[in-house]
Amino acid sequence: MLEPRRLKIGEGVISGYLSVFLSLVSLGAVICFFFPEYFTTEEFRDRYPIELIRWILFFCLVFFFLFAFSSLLLGKKAKYAFIGMTISILAILLGGSGIEIKEYEQSIYSVSLDWMLLEILVLSLIFVPIELFFPKRTNQINFILNGKLT
Repeated sequence: MLEPRRLKIGEGVISGYLSVFLSLVSLGAVICFFFPEYFTTEEFRDRYPIELIRWILFFCLVFFFLFAFSSLLLGKKAKYAFIGMTISILAILLGGSGIEIKEYEQSIYSVSLDWMLLEILVLSLIFVPIELFFPKRTNQINFILNGKLT
């Protein structure tokens, strides 16, 4: 059995995780562009700078590609890079950052997927580097206990 160990920069695993994360955020944003009446928060919809959101989506897609490519080059296992590529190619095929928002009527119910995606993106940009460079428990191994994901 493999001994669990902390992830290290340069092995391709972290970039594989980042490619999956950014591709999921991108796919969620594309879904929000397709169905704004169901997946966006009505109170915030008018305040969103759409062009800025499009650029953020575009850069997520670009960074996904860079992370997936580096994961393919550095890693022995390319599982996460291929998962990220599959999800992101789906997001690109659905329209990517160039989706036009159609006219719609507000639905009675809506899920705040837009707010959740922005919150996850911002919080991960803040707290993941803090935990990576200044871990609270140095003996903690990133969510792995006895070789099993916990």
